[in-house]
Parts: sequence; C-alpha cells; structure tokens
Amino acid sequence: MTPGFSFFEIDYWEQLESDMIEMVKDSLILLKSKLENQREENSINYVLNKCFLEMSRKKKLTQYGYFGKDRKPIYEAERISYEDDLTRIKRMGKRPDFQWQLYDDNADYGSTSYSVVFTVECKRLGSKVNGRDLCSAYVTQGIVRFVKEEWSYGAGAKSGVMVGYIQSLNEKEILKNVNQNCKKNSIGELINNSKKQTSDIYFYLEKLSRIEIKPKDFRLFHIWVDLR
Repeated sequence: MTPGFSFFEIDYWEQLESDMIEMVKDSLILLKSKLENQREENSINYVLNKCFLEMSRKKKLTQYGYFGKDRKPIYEAERISYEDDLTRIKRMGKRPDFQWQLYDDNADYGSTSYSVVFTVECKRLGSKVNGRDLCSAYVTQGIVRFVKEEWSYGAGAKSGVMVGYIQSLNEKEILKNVNQNCKKNSIGELINNSKKQTSDIYFYLEKLSRIEIKPKDFRLFHIWVDLR
C-alpha cells in the first residue's frame, strides 16, 4: 500500500464516495432490465444484489489501483460493528440491506479507523400500499437508521446511500412527501441535484447533523429509480 494512505484523507474518501455512488447508479440501471414482476422490497433487493455483483466484476476489469478491487457487497448481514464499540449489543440483529467493508492497513489494528463501512439502505416509494405509508416508512424506517444510535448505520463513515424504488406517484410528489416526513422527525430535508438526474434515476443530497453517532456531519445520498 501507499505509505501514509488513510481512509480519512479527504481526497480518498471523496473518490471512494464517488465510486460507490456510481456503483449504485449503474446497478439500478441494470436492475430495471432484470426485474420481472417483483414488487416487494426483499425480492427487489435480491435482484439488486445480483446487479451489484455483476457491476463489481465489470468495474474490477476497467478501474485501476484501489478502485479496481472487487467491490462485492455484504448482503442482508448483521450490521458490522467495531470490536471496541460498547454499544454494539443494542444493535445486534439490525441488518442494513447492503454493506461494503473496507480496510485501512496503515491504521492500528483493532482501532475504529482500521475498518470503514459504506452502508446502503433500500425502501419502496409511492402511494400507500395496504395502509402502509411508503414515504413515511422511507424516513422512519430508513433515514432515521443513519441518525439513531440504536441502529448506527454509517457509524465511522462520512457518507452513505438511501435507495428508493419508485412504484407509484411521480418524483416531485414523493420528494414533497418525504421532506414533510423529514420535518416531522426533525431531520434535514433532501436537496435536489438536478445535474445528475436522468430519465429514470434521481439524485438528492441530505446533510445530517447527528447527535448520537460519530461523525456528527454526515452526507446521505438518495438515489431513486423509477420502477413504474
């Protein structure tokens, strides 16, 4: 490895972040072509995992250096915790949809900076389904998990991703509903990133100030795919 290399160097984390966002975007584009009649979150995630594996293999052949490594996700596993994390018992059984665990060999083994986990959580979006408010659940059972110590998604990392599967309504209606629910839960609103939008993929950024999880300042990227 390069002497002095560290995950917490700003340039490296920004490159890592960009790499992971591109992975999610390309995998969601692939997902649209592979879905059949799957409507439930777990069944869609199962197909998305296959897309992540396929894109990981493709990117390994085309990217260089550290970013050419095979980036296979950890799918539906218990949240990865540091060994010296005293609150880990509270989170036993918590399972993010996808995790990528990366190691910094220049950090002290066993320290919280030795391993960094990039977390992706996925939720359906649209109108109510069987009385379930999808936009509310996106916040209370998705975004909140990156804020509350009980879940501690994204602990030790500077950013993470929420994936939204749009099944009904349009993205403007959904964004309004999601932001209303963010306000109810005292969480920062999503900001539209129009420069990245495509016909089927929508990008938003949410800047979180976390009281219960470190680091306090956290960027949560929202990537929505239109599955209508």
